[in-house]
Amino acid sequence: MAKIIDFDNKIRELLLLALAIVYKNSEDAKRHILSAAEEGATSDEIMQALLIAIRKRQEEGLFGSRGADGFYLNPIFVEKTEGYEERR
Repeated sequence: MAKIIDFDNKIRELLLLALAIVYKNSEDAKRHILSAAEEGATSDEIMQALLIAIRKRQEEGLFGSRGADGFYLNPIFVEKTEGYEERR
């Protein structure tokens, strides 16, 4: 059986943020952005979690579709964030 890692609250919130983006849950995404910041995540760490999720959505072809909650990742946002890691 795999060892279960006990992530700290900041890492847990960043993971939940990425999942909220991948699964198109805007209310959860907003909540986890705020919670991650409250737990000490920097804006770069939050952006990194967002970029990981955005890439996953791109791979799955999820852009341009709205979920039941109206969640929509604008392709222009994705375009503006491309190369973010290289610019840091």
